[in-house]
Amino acid sequence: MARDTKQETRDKNSALSAVDSTENRLQYRGKARFGWSVKTANWLAATIIGLVPFNAFLTVWGASFGLSYTLLRLWSTVVLVVLAAIVTVWLVKDKELRVWFSQSYLVVVTAVFIVLNLLSGARGILLGNVSIEAFWFGLLLNVRYLIFFLAIVMLMKYSRWAWQRWVRIVLAAAIIVSAFAVLQYLVLPHDFLTHFGYGAATIEPLETINNNTEYIRIASTLRGPNPLGAYMLVIISLLVALWSWLHRKAVWGIVLGLCTGALIFSFSRSAWLGTALAVACVIIMRLRSRQQWRRVGLISLGMIIITGVIFTSFHNSQLLQNLLYHTDDHSNVALSSNDQRSSALREGAKDVLNNPLGRGVGSAGPASTHNTVAPARLAENYYLQIGQELGWAGLFVYGALSVAVALQLWRQRRDLLTLGVLAAFAGLFVVNMLSHAWTDDTLAFTWWGLAGLVIGVGVWHKQKKIA
Repeated sequence: MARDTKQETRDKNSALSAVDSTENRLQYRGKARFGWSVKTANWLAATIIGLVPFNAFLTVWGASFGLSYTLLRLWSTVVLVVLAAIVTVWLVKDKELRVWFSQSYLVVVTAVFIVLNLLSGARGILLGNVSIEAFWFGLLLNVRYLIFFLAIVMLMKYSRWAWQRWVRIVLAAAIIVSAFAVLQYLVLPHDFLTHFGYGAATIEPLETINNNTEYIRIASTLRGPNPLGAYMLVIISLLVALWSWLHRKAVWGIVLGLCTGALIFSFSRSAWLGTALAVACVIIMRLRSRQQWRRVGLISLGMIIITGVIFTSFHNSQLLQNLLYHTDDHSNVALSSNDQRSSALREGAKDVLNNPLGRGVGSAGPASTHNTVAPARLAENYYLQIGQELGWAGLFVYGALSVAVALQLWRQRRDLLTLGVLAAFAGLFVVNMLSHAWTDDTLAFTWWGLAGLVIGVGVWHKQKKIA
């Protein structure tokens, strides 16, 4: 026991010294040439990271005052365009940045993916598979977070500002989101958000399980319960990974409890599974001694036994059936959400197999609801959506990009923040297998922004190469 305590202390001191050392190494390179633009880029990126968790709430509320709901939703895109323009200026003027940009595998594979989106979209429009509106919407959803990711990687060449402050910004936003989620479920009236413009024309104030008003699902300030669950997955992964580094454990324990409550009340089963995987990844990668492995193994065995007993004893419980299976034996719903998802996955897989070239950007996923020349196609799987839109080549390129990002995070996993980001990526793989998670702006900008942050540190300040 004493040995474990000493080891944890050494890990904590090592983590703190690593953070201090990294911050000392992060110099404002090129400040004389890019001072104003670096400062502007920092604030633009921080604005996106800090406000996207409240994007849905703010846009709906703004629309209630007569402003355009569609235009309000595009504020992050406008900010991203300005940020990308600044990065383009750096590329033109900084030879070192230009050399890295032309040689980085991540940049190359991302560029190929974007080109595939453009070519596929043009082909889809010419063949009559996709309307122009659906194409632009689909292109935005597919590439915005990747552009943001690369912009943050390059921003880290010049500034340590984001490295010092982003974790605080992300966690502060998460505290507000999770606290409101718990209040929304336990205290506030179910129609509370209707006072801020929520409704059928924008976003429903809440969802129900199996169309049963006794079992509600909340979304807090996000676009729905599933996006809320996926967002909480990221936050919980970060908290667990950074736990030995955080001071005032009691306070952060309350924060972790709020985030867990928000995750539970979202009743997003994919997020539950993904969070369990992410937390397990953090714990496993932090184990050092045989005694720690044995202890975790015994705890895991006990949890499996308890879970098995609960399922065996209460498998006929209407409460358990609704919360876990989203249906029950007395349901009057003709087609449950499980049947709908299963059918969508089958149709999506069949579509990918039968159309190796894809049908064009905007022909599948949330963007396809704007497609006026063909029915919407929602496969309930982000990777199938990519295959439906871009064909086998697009699916392969996106897979290569994901593997490259994961490998770079794996190489830097000794850093606690990187460990949390990597574990969240593993959990989000599960979520994206059961939903179109990366199309949600909050999740996409938050996770890919953090990934750009830690990978940028690895590229420019630890002399580690991109995969």
